Amino acid sequence: MDKLKALKNALLVVCYILLGGTLLCELLVFFAPQKYYFDLLSHLVPHYLTIQVICLIVFFILRYFKTSCLAALFIVYNVILLAPLFLPASTGSMEGGEKLKLLVFNINLRNDAVEDVVEYVKRMDPDVFCLLETDLSWESIYNNNFKNIYGFKKSELRTDCFGVLFCSRLPVKDANIIYLSESKVPSTSAKVILKGREIQITVVHPLPPGKQWTFEDRNMFLQNVGELMKANGGLQILTGDLNTTPWNWSFRKLLKTSGLKDSGRGLGFQPTWLAGSTFLKMPIDHCLISPEIAVIKREIGPVLGSDHYPQYLELRIP
Repeated sequence: MDKLKALKNALLVVCYILLGGTLLCELLVFFAPQKYYFDLLSHLVPHYLTIQVICLIVFFILRYFKTSCLAALFIVYNVILLAPLFLPASTGSMEGGEKLKLLVFNINLRNDAVEDVVEYVKRMDPDVFCLLETDLSWESIYNNNFKNIYGFKKSELRTDCFGVLFCSRLPVKDANIIYLSESKVPSTSAKVILKGREIQITVVHPLPPGKQWTFEDRNMFLQNVGELMKANGGLQILTGDLNTTPWNWSFRKLLKTSGLKDSGRGLGFQPTWLAGSTFLKMPIDHCLISPEIAVIKREIGPVLGSDHYPQYLELRIP
């Protein structure tokens, strides 16, 4: 009996620590979102929710009802934050139009499975593919594997983690390398022509918010790209590694500023980062589209030597 009581007390202590830790993190995020270290904590909402549900079950079984109510309150808050991932989204018409196949992948600068990446791109057979963190070796990789099929290429290949490679087998016009913040990391912007329809595709990779200045630069980047999308008008696709999660305030602000919609809405939790992890995975690679565009398919690809997973989309262009 004493052992059972000791086990119960130990379980309560662990649950109080876990629940208190998640509540503290979320309160800090709520009241001080402009500090980078609290912003980093904001991306763990699914993990907080998992912990809180487990704690709620334990407290309820052990008849600690007041603590159960506190856990339930924060569970409801986190469910509200995550709900857009699971609720059906308004979408463009599936009738008529043309299908555009798009593949986007942060391959990781230190990827040692480049042959697998090349094979995956060939197998998925997209109309347009965009690779991030591409170094100078991708000039020859493109020439040897893709040039004959994907006749258009726009790139800025670099020795750091911000190279970008945009390839299309469709006609392209007005292709540019653009810089959207003080860090001068490159993005590509191009109009792809699909049977007379022009679709502006912008591929981005802002700095990760691991320091205060990179956090502020990422925020400036997302603000500027949102305003650019709004100013451009027409059919828009904004994609890449945005270094933010769908429930983060910066992502919600981007949707509001740009007028675009999240292609992953209604499709559930689709993590794209920390491919080697079982618990800490989260979606930071995104594809935002004009409301008129419909999502036929959106899937997350396999592990291909990167800490990210590839995104593959089939879109109905009106």
